[in-house]
Amino acid sequence: MQHSPGDGGPASRDESSTAGQPDPGGPLPTDPQGARSGPDTDSLPRVADATAPAGGTDLTATGSAATDLITTGSAEPATVPTPTVPAPTIPAPAPAGTAVSSPDGRPVPSGSHPASTPPALRRRARLAVTAATLLFAALCLGYLVNTPPLVSPDELYHFDRVIAAEHGQIVLDPTEINVSKGARGVEGRLVVSLMRRSGPSWAQFTPLMRDQRPSLDALGGNSRSPKRDVSNYMTQHPPLYYALMGAVAWALPGADRMAADKLIFLLRLFNVLLLLPLPLLFHRAARNLLGEGPVAMTAAFLPLLVAGLARSAATINNDNLAFLLGAAVFALSMRVLRGDTGVRTAAWIAVLCVAASLTKSTVLMVLVVVPIAYGIRALRARRLPRWPTLAVLVAGAAGAAVWWVRNLVLFHAVQPNAWGSQFARAQGSPRTPDNPPDWDRFWSTVRFALPSRLWGALGILEPPRLPTPMVVTLTTVTVLAALFAVATQRGLRWEFAALFAVPLASLVMVVWQSYRHYLAYVAIAAIQGRYAYPALIGLLLPIAVLVVALLGRFRRWAPALVAAAGLLVTGWGLYASVEYTWLVRGRALVPSDWGTALRNLAGFFPWAPWVLGGIGVVTAALAVAGVVATVLSCRRLPPGPPPAAPADGFRPVPAAVGA
Repeated sequence: MQHSPGDGGPASRDESSTAGQPDPGGPLPTDPQGARSGPDTDSLPRVADATAPAGGTDLTATGSAATDLITTGSAEPATVPTPTVPAPTIPAPAPAGTAVSSPDGRPVPSGSHPASTPPALRRRARLAVTAATLLFAALCLGYLVNTPPLVSPDELYHFDRVIAAEHGQIVLDPTEINVSKGARGVEGRLVVSLMRRSGPSWAQFTPLMRDQRPSLDALGGNSRSPKRDVSNYMTQHPPLYYALMGAVAWALPGADRMAADKLIFLLRLFNVLLLLPLPLLFHRAARNLLGEGPVAMTAAFLPLLVAGLARSAATINNDNLAFLLGAAVFALSMRVLRGDTGVRTAAWIAVLCVAASLTKSTVLMVLVVVPIAYGIRALRARRLPRWPTLAVLVAGAAGAAVWWVRNLVLFHAVQPNAWGSQFARAQGSPRTPDNPPDWDRFWSTVRFALPSRLWGALGILEPPRLPTPMVVTLTTVTVLAALFAVATQRGLRWEFAALFAVPLASLVMVVWQSYRHYLAYVAIAAIQGRYAYPALIGLLLPIAVLVVALLGRFRRWAPALVAAAGLLVTGWGLYASVEYTWLVRGRALVPSDWGTALRNLAGFFPWAPWVLGGIGVVTAALAVAGVVATVLSCRRLPPGPPPAAPADGFRPVPAAVGA
């Protein structure tokens, strides 16, 4: 893993579910894979009955309160109607709240198939996802407006690679290009302060008049000096993100001729759009594993708890595509954990893994969730997936390895050194025998920086940051929630443990890489929590499980509680960022200074104040609509008839992630 200045240092559906029906007096039916698909006397835990009245039964009086708040099971196994004539029959769907057997004989939450979920609950779940998306969009827009151009970690170099891709330079060798004249000019003319380590705020500078702000073409465009004086070390990364963003820039009318700060804003806006599916993916992941209900609905709001997500969405950064692809891989892997080993799902996983591999090396650690999911599924079913599925997965693994094998063959390293002339500035001075590592300093930095940057990587690097009590609370709740989920989710303990282990391993790898670097250089580099963001679902999902359990009969309000906590965390980060950026050092952002901060922001904003005001109105409308939709999604479920059976009988695995 290469370190950068902003990295802590100077530097198909399974069609077998429609298996044949039993002959009278014959054995239980089997699917094409030979799986036992009859009734099962075993019972897995399930999310609290999704169809229970919102007031719910108070489960806290039971002997296993902590577990039963989350899980309920049918006391009687699902039965298969006994045919009176030797003709095929279609079993009736299990009532809501009853576990139904999967192709390998294990029960699956009834809510995990849309047709088994009451229509009112499906509508409420859609409303919850919509609410979470609206709130996330509002927060992202807030950070988008607040963040000056090119002040985020390595954003200048990411922007420069986007310019190169716009002009056809997509697949690049390490150190093949240096920074373009246009990008250098933008930095020199428009970036007045990077605010590193309490440097001056933007409030201490006078903005250029808008009609004087230059375009890329005016500053030299994509012209690059043959001298390697300012090497673009983003050439160390695969090309997919830059190809995508380059296509966006190419499609924008007059991109190279518009004011450069406007172009940067529009490219950042596309990054916001790139991450807006995250609440949906979090909900789908939880529904795939636990079925529809309070936990899945609460999961949609989990991205709000990480201020660094909204902050990253508002910048030009290849991490954003890695976050999206990692979340999609996790959501599909949870389908696999609950029995979907069909070719279609495997094909989607393979495609996503290849795309993730072509985005950034840090997402590779997250892709280990795929073999983990298929491994746990194989152990549960006592058989491997069918050969077409295995063939698709092998093809996907081979495709994901292509870029890195290319690097190994051509440059003799999986991720070659692309620093060029930037190496000394980014990596720090080499360590000498008379300057041994200060391990107290190293571990103190790890304890402080890793959780802080996991929850709120707000600046380069700190300040601004989230308050320490908030960071400690979030970290403690996350660890306790993971232990609670593993302890209480009978039959899903291995699944929860494995899902949590993936992001945890990513963070351990971050520390290990920094440790190795510190042995050779004096700088403590690459302590970045955002490297675990592609696996955030595994890290945060237990929080939804814990919150639903703690609320008991009031669990329908769990989405609102997590939404409120997320607005507090990410909103606090935004408020701190406004203060740090748009007020002079030493002044606190109190109501009397709101006008001053707004005027300073408006002076540097790419467009006229009325555009800023319009964006503010849209942001406020999104936030209000999101809050209202959140409250409405927590309403008590109305009584209604049981769901009708699907035309082809009950299918235990979801038809699609987006169903």
